[in-house]
Amino acid sequence: MDPITVGIITGKAEDRSGPALVTLLESGELFPAETREIKVVPDEKEDIQAAVAELAPRCDLVLTSGGTGFAARDVTPEAVSPLLERPAPGLVAAMLNGSLAITPMAMLSRPVAGVRGRCVVVTLPGSTKGAVENLRLLAPGLPHAVDLVRNRLTQVQDVHRQLQDGDETGGEKTAARETTTDSTTLSVDAGSRKTSLTSDSAKTSPPAAAGHQHQCPHQLQYTAAGDSTVDLSQVSARDRRSPYPAISLSEAQKITIDAVSAHQPTVETVNITAALGRVLAEDVSARVPLPPFPASVKDGYAVLAADGVGIRRVLGASNAGVDDGGASETVLAGTCVRISTGAPLPAGADAVVMVENTRLVEASPDGRRELRVEILAAPAEGQDIRPIGSDMAVDTPVASRGTRLGAFELAALAAAGVCELQVYSRPTVAVLSTGNEVQEPGQPLAAGRIYDTNRLTLLSALPAAGAEVIDAGIAIDEPGVQLAAMRSALRRADVLVTTGGVSMGERDIIKRLLTQDLGATIHFGRCFMKPGMPTTFASLTMDGRPKFVFGLPGNPVSAAVCSVLHVLPTLRRMAGLTDYRYSTLSVRLEREVRLDPRPEFVRATLTPSAGGGRPTARATGSQQSSNVRSLCGATVLLQLPASSQRCAQLPAGAEVDAILLHGHL
Repeated sequence: MDPITVGIITGKAEDRSGPALVTLLESGELFPAETREIKVVPDEKEDIQAAVAELAPRCDLVLTSGGTGFAARDVTPEAVSPLLERPAPGLVAAMLNGSLAITPMAMLSRPVAGVRGRCVVVTLPGSTKGAVENLRLLAPGLPHAVDLVRNRLTQVQDVHRQLQDGDETGGEKTAARETTTDSTTLSVDAGSRKTSLTSDSAKTSPPAAAGHQHQCPHQLQYTAAGDSTVDLSQVSARDRRSPYPAISLSEAQKITIDAVSAHQPTVETVNITAALGRVLAEDVSARVPLPPFPASVKDGYAVLAADGVGIRRVLGASNAGVDDGGASETVLAGTCVRISTGAPLPAGADAVVMVENTRLVEASPDGRRELRVEILAAPAEGQDIRPIGSDMAVDTPVASRGTRLGAFELAALAAAGVCELQVYSRPTVAVLSTGNEVQEPGQPLAAGRIYDTNRLTLLSALPAAGAEVIDAGIAIDEPGVQLAAMRSALRRADVLVTTGGVSMGERDIIKRLLTQDLGATIHFGRCFMKPGMPTTFASLTMDGRPKFVFGLPGNPVSAAVCSVLHVLPTLRRMAGLTDYRYSTLSVRLEREVRLDPRPEFVRATLTPSAGGGRPTARATGSQQSSNVRSLCGATVLLQLPASSQRCAQLPAGAEVDAILLHGHL
C-alpha cells in the first residue's frame, strides 16, 4: 500500500508527543506512513482550525495532540468539530474503550474524529504515552478508513474480500468457517416472497450466525431487504406504453432547477487555504490596498523627475521585502536610490528609471556598492510607479456570492487581505448502479455480465459540480434490494442518482419504487432527446428533509450525456453557484449529418479554423448509446435539432451549437 501522508499539530514547541508520533509512524510498525508536516500552534481555537484547514487538503491523516481534557485551555474538540464534514464516532469509541481499560482517568478525555474533505482527522491526548497508546488503538482501522475516504476501490475491495472470506481471522477461525455449510445463501424478503441472491460474492459470504458480516458497498450487490410493494411476478400487467409524457429538455431543466430551490445549503467558515472549489456565500471586498505602499514597476533607480538626465549619487537600495538602507532614505536633488521591482518607493522620489536607461559611473573599491550612476533618459513624474491601491483599493469588490473559488480567485482574495471565507456547504450525491448483469470492474467477468462503467463515470464526473460524492454500490433487479439500497443512499445524501431500471423492461422498477414505496413525486419520467429518453426526476421528503432523485438510463453513453445535461447543472445550483449552466459555442459540421426524429446530442471533437472562424466538429464514430468508446476524446456535445419534413439532414459546414465538456467528463 502507498504510505499514508500524515500531518501532526501540537500545542507546544517543547512537546514530546509530536516527535513520538513521528517516530512511531515512520518506523512502519503500524502501517506505511510518511509525515508531511508538524505544526506547532497556540492553544487558540482559531489557530488550531487554521492548521487543520491547511493540512487536511495535503494529507491523508491529520493528528492533533493535546487540548482534549477539561481544562479551560483545552479547546481542541471545539476547534476541530465544526471542521468535520462527517463525524467518526467509531474511532472515538475505540480510543475511549481502549484507554479506559488502561486508566479510569480516560473518562475525562474528550476526543473527536471524523472526515474533512478527503482527510481523516483525529484528536489525540497531549501526553506522549496517551498519544502513542491511542494511535496504536486506531492503527488497525486507519489505513482502511483512508482508502474509503480516498475512494481507493482496489484497496477497499481487497480488505472487504478478506473480511468476507475470513482471511484476517487466522487459521483457527478460517477452519471453523469452512465447517459451515457451503450452500448457505443470503436471502432477502422482496415484498411477499423470499429471494436468494446468487452473486458469487453472496455465495461465498459467511452466514450471519457465524459473527459480524461485513458487506462492501463498493463490490457487492445490496442484500438487505426493504418492504417493497412492487410485485415483479405480474409480468402481463406491466405498462406497454409509458404513462409519462416526453417533455422537452428545456422544460425538464426548468423543472429540476425550480424543484431544488427547496434545498437550502448551510454556510460554513473556512480558512482560505481550504477554500479551493468552494462556493462563496458572501460578497467579499478588499480589506487592504494593493499595493499597500507606492511600489516600483521596474528594476532601476528611484529619482526626482525634475532632475532630468545627469549623474546622481546613489544613497542605498530598496529591495522587495528587504531594507538595504535605501528605503528609509529621502531622495533629494542630485541623488537616487537603487530599487527592485515591487519594492517600496523611498520618500521624496516621484519616478523610477529602469536600469537599462542608466550607466554606472563609480562603484566602491570592493564592488559591493554603487556610488554614482548616470541617468540617460529623462523620466516623467509618476513613471513606473504603482500608487497605493492602484491595483485594488480598500473596499474594492473582489469576489461575489455564488462564485466558485478557483486558484486565481483565491490569489486575489489573499492579496486583498482575506484569511477566512463564508462558503456554502456542499450538496451530497449518492450514485447507485442497478441491474442483475452489472459487475464490479477488477474481477473476472462472469457469464452474461458486463462491467459497471456508469458508477465510475459519475463518481469521477460529479465532484466537478462542487458536490460530495457517495458510492452507493450496485443493487440487483429485486424490488426489496433496490428499495433498501435507495433508502440507505437517500438517508446519507441530498441527491440520489441511479442508472438503469427506468425504461420499459419488466425489471425496470425504479419509477414504481419511487411512487409506491418511497412516496416520491415524479416530476418527469421521459425527456424528448437522444440519448436519454427514459430520464426521470423525482422528489420526496425523508427524515424531514427534501431529497431528489435522478433516474438515468443504463446505457453508458445515455448516463454520461444525461449527467451533463440534467445532473451537473442541478448540483451546481444546489452548491450555490450563480452561473450553474453549461457553456456552449457555435461550430461547423465537418460532414453531412442525418437528423433523428428526436433532438440528438452527438459526441464530437473540435478542430480550430485556420482562418480564425468557427471550429469544425467531427463526430467520434458510432453514436450508439451503448458505445462507451464514443465518449473518449469527446470535447463537445453537438446539439442537433429533430428532423422534420422540411429538414431531414444538415449539410457539411452547417452551424450548430455545441456544449463544452471540459471539466464535466
